[in-house]
Amino acid sequence: MPHSDAGTPIAVASRRTVLAGLAGGALAGAVSWNGGALATQATLTLHGPPAIPSLIPAWIAVAPAATPPGAVDFALWRTADQMRAGAVSGRLRAFVASTHSIANLHTRGAGVRLLNVICWRLLYVVAVAGSGISRIEDLAGRRLLVAARNDVPDLLLQFLSARAGMAFGRDVTADYVATSAQAAQMLAAGLADLAVLPEQPATVAIRTAASQGRRLERVLDLSSEFGRLTGAAPRIAQVGIALADDLMSERPELAGALHRRCGAAADALNGDPGREVPLAADLLPASPEVMIDALPYADLDAVGAWAAQEDVMRYLTALAGLSPEIIGGDLPGSELFLEV
Repeated sequence: MPHSDAGTPIAVASRRTVLAGLAGGALAGAVSWNGGALATQATLTLHGPPAIPSLIPAWIAVAPAATPPGAVDFALWRTADQMRAGAVSGRLRAFVASTHSIANLHTRGAGVRLLNVICWRLLYVVAVAGSGISRIEDLAGRRLLVAARNDVPDLLLQFLSARAGMAFGRDVTADYVATSAQAAQMLAAGLADLAVLPEQPATVAIRTAASQGRRLERVLDLSSEFGRLTGAAPRIAQVGIALADDLMSERPELAGALHRRCGAAADALNGDPGREVPLAADLLPASPEVMIDALPYADLDAVGAWAAQEDVMRYLTALAGLSPEIIGGDLPGSELFLEV
């Protein structure tokens, strides 16, 4: 993501919050459940980026539920700098972020831990149809648009190229641009033949090109290639939810309750996307149509952090081998991972 100044996250009130206000006036808190006793708790605000993994917290914010964690609002963070500043300052206490960013914050003493992993597939090589590319080795001699040098798309492409026995910069060449959105626009306009794109920019590029009579397709799933070249499952523990230590101290029941709601969100979104995605997408910048098209390529699945620990560490180790600073200079210990 491009860097910019850290501002205040943009709050988006959930439908449940709006309806409660209309029906009952200004309530100071929401009901929470703690050992069977009722207690007044402030509404939980979940923060997330303007990207497809945020469908899960957005769905939690709009879907009615008579179970913990009680009333939930959703707010966007717009840049990685804004997310980091909010986490360090304590303004963001429950938020969606890449697992390497959460590990970085934890390693640097920000007082956050990983609740779960919610997105396992996100990055693709998108190419002009008929490119003949079906595995990473087929990128030999090719040039690709890549957003943000030394960020995840770049590092993951470097890692996979090396695993496949290719020299990055010689056998595979990256043409760097500022953002994934810019790479998607250039690819859709026919200014390049190949680009590394996350969802949902990959879907936007494919849809935009089709509207102009050009055909693009996802030719490589980098999560599957990561599994193939490391001997692991064809997935990457790429995006999760972080909770602040002080929030968990205040609400010890929250971690388990929120993780269960994440599971319900993933089940609902995957099970009936035509119905459920528009409800959540209303709180996000992309259109419901784009989100519905992108959803099958994002693999939303809530897995508790402790259960996902091996997958997370495999991914962090791969990134750290190229850029230790991306995870805060050192691999995290087991205390990063919550047991839920």
